[in-house]
Amino acid sequence: MPQILVIEDEPLAAEKLKGFIQRYQKDAEVVAVLTSVAEVLAFFEQDELPSLQLIFADIELRDGAVFKALAQLDLPCPVIFTTSYDSYGVQAFSHQAVGYLLKPFTYKVFSDTMEKLTQLKNKLLAQADIAPASAATTLAAAQSVPTTPQPGYRQRFLLKQGQGLQLLEAANISCIRAVKGILLAQDEKGQSLMLSENNVQQLAESLDPSRFFQLNRSDIIQINFIERLEPYGKENLAVYLRGLPEPLLSSKTRTALLRKWLNS
Repeated sequence: MPQILVIEDEPLAAEKLKGFIQRYQKDAEVVAVLTSVAEVLAFFEQDELPSLQLIFADIELRDGAVFKALAQLDLPCPVIFTTSYDSYGVQAFSHQAVGYLLKPFTYKVFSDTMEKLTQLKNKLLAQADIAPASAATTLAAAQSVPTTPQPGYRQRFLLKQGQGLQLLEAANISCIRAVKGILLAQDEKGQSLMLSENNVQQLAESLDPSRFFQLNRSDIIQINFIERLEPYGKENLAVYLRGLPEPLLSSKTRTALLRKWLNS
């Protein structure tokens, strides 16, 4: 069941949007309707967040622009902005925007935007190097990562690849990333494999904490693949992993925990 968050301070606009969502996908669940920047921040401070697939966000809220909240968050999914103003495009697309709906919009415009989101996800998967690794490659990778799995934690993933299935060992995963609402596991060569799971926090809790760490709301890293770390601003660390060209950044709320994890 897709879980969707609505950020909208106009009751009529919120009801109209919820109606469009249900009309487009009957099993979709609107988990909350938030009306202010303060409510958005409070929602994402929950210990257990819903497994969000999409956020619809008005821009001008009762206590300021929604960007004030989004700039402080590691969003777990893409955002479609809904607004009466056409001057926020640049800001919107710097906050994981995959759509920009100008009010008042029709159901046709709404459904076209949702179709484009589906096409974007499919394109992302097609562009990712999603291909089954050979048994020899998998064995070599496993042998190159010395690790003693702890009982009770996730050790492997069974993935569908084309017409067949592939077994992915957790030991061979350098990181897991949420990209436009899809979870991709990456190995040391940067090869990407789509996981059936869609909640970063729940997946992180199922993995061995001596090896895996949730770096922010979107990324999980494995300690055996860390090449180096560098300070990034005052409250963040840049983590460089084998096989990944760009570093991943710790969120400011996770940096202290990351240092403790690395020293344990």
